[in-house]
Amino acid sequence: MSTTFLRQNQTPSERIKQQKREWYYRNRKSVLKQQQKSEERKESKKEWYEKNREVCIAKSLDWNIQNPIQRKSTVQKYTHRNSARTKFWKPYNIPDHMQLEWIENFGRLQKFDQLKGKLSKRLTLEIAPLKESNLVIIHHHYLHRSRTMSQLSYWICIDEIPVGVLLYSLPRVSVPIDGIEPMKLLELARLWIHPSVQNLSYKDRNGKSHSLSVASCAMGKSLRRINKDWEEKYPTLPEVDAIVSWSDDVRHKGTIYKSSNFKETGKSGGNLHGTGTKRKDGGYYRLNKDFRHIKTRFLYKFYGSKMKKINSLVRKVKSNLTPDLLKPIYREKNKTNPMFGHCYVATEGLYHLLQSSEYFPHCARDEDGIVHWWLEDGTGNRIDATREQYDLVKKVPPYAKGKKKWFLTKQPSKRTQELLNRIQ
Repeated sequence: MSTTFLRQNQTPSERIKQQKREWYYRNRKSVLKQQQKSEERKESKKEWYEKNREVCIAKSLDWNIQNPIQRKSTVQKYTHRNSARTKFWKPYNIPDHMQLEWIENFGRLQKFDQLKGKLSKRLTLEIAPLKESNLVIIHHHYLHRSRTMSQLSYWICIDEIPVGVLLYSLPRVSVPIDGIEPMKLLELARLWIHPSVQNLSYKDRNGKSHSLSVASCAMGKSLRRINKDWEEKYPTLPEVDAIVSWSDDVRHKGTIYKSSNFKETGKSGGNLHGTGTKRKDGGYYRLNKDFRHIKTRFLYKFYGSKMKKINSLVRKVKSNLTPDLLKPIYREKNKTNPMFGHCYVATEGLYHLLQSSEYFPHCARDEDGIVHWWLEDGTGNRIDATREQYDLVKKVPPYAKGKKKWFLTKQPSKRTQELLNRIQ
């Protein structure tokens, strides 16, 4: 008898049962896996074990006697997996004798010759293998912990001899910092320099002693190349707009960050994904390993690359502004002042081209009573594609009276859409 005939003569309830049975056999492995992990399954196992506890113990003792080699192997694996050494080197395997000797001796500078020249010319950075650099960090850094997510590390070298390690990674944050999205941020996560290098000094020709700022020099060199190196390693990730780092107020004063032009942007305390009781000075009372004390947040923005992109878009917008994009009342005056009357369309076009969460439209009436538009961020940086209309007649744009105000429509207006079509 065919399956089709059987299905045609099934009642609705039988058909549902048949469908459930077929679905179960298609997904049997995942269902069984889920059952094993479920709380109900755990409870039922617990109840069953309580009823059969003596039988289970007797069977286990018999197995131990009959299989001494397997038992010894199982105990060794359990002890190794849960040992302090295994947890210390996690997520990597415990280094062997040769590896451990290399890690312990890493970074030691035997002799520093003061006569070889300036530190800035002798200090170089080399991209380091991630596993090796993380093993050095786990052993030497005070946190004794590597990082997760995408990472890029450098060896800090003096005269081509590695003396330290510097690690960048994606920050473990889910909200924008100072208006910059998390995926456009990099965190300076770890910096370690061997103690034999930290107290180096030299004497100038006048006999005055100066300490060598190895950390500041290394950080400065890394900031100049991290954008390019990160893009080469992770070409599918967004362009990096800024570097963020947190300085432990108990352990550090943030001197290295300040000397590298980082700006202090706030304080943060320890938390585990927002759980626990809040405290007045920031953070929560439930702490994790990385945030045992209040920390100062430092931020370094790459204005160069961003401004290059902005200036390129401004040039494209200005080159595509034509009289047909003007309102009729502005066309006569535009003949002698090419940027006059274009501020709204130019500003709206730039806003949609930038797609930035930092710049917002602002406007104000000038001394002639005409509304002028431009983009501005929270720190007062402006993007004004049509400022020339004021420079030409030697007047000042009404920035002082400006207020944040949204455009008339969420989507680009007809004139702005025409401008965007020309550019894109």
